[in-house]
Amino acid sequence: MTWETLPNPVIGTIHTYAEVVYAGTGIELSTPYWQIDVEIPGLATIPKSYLLYGKPFIGMKVKAQFRTENPTNTILDYCWVPCE
Repeated sequence: MTWETLPNPVIGTIHTYAEVVYAGTGIELSTPYWQIDVEIPGLATIPKSYLLYGKPFIGMKVKAQFRTENPTNTILDYCWVPCE
């Protein structure tokens, strides 16, 4: 297995999702929010993150978004947005 960079924009498909009403310690997101698992072609794993806005559905196309201004240097700097 080798490390490969994905071309931008990174687009995937929602594999599954859950509405999080009570977030755990250290999660600094407003609740409720949508936690999603995203399938990306050619990727061996299914990354988990959150949907920044909108209501998810299985098969929905989403695009990766990264916080580049004032990053927290945590997993919360990475999320998904619906493809328009």
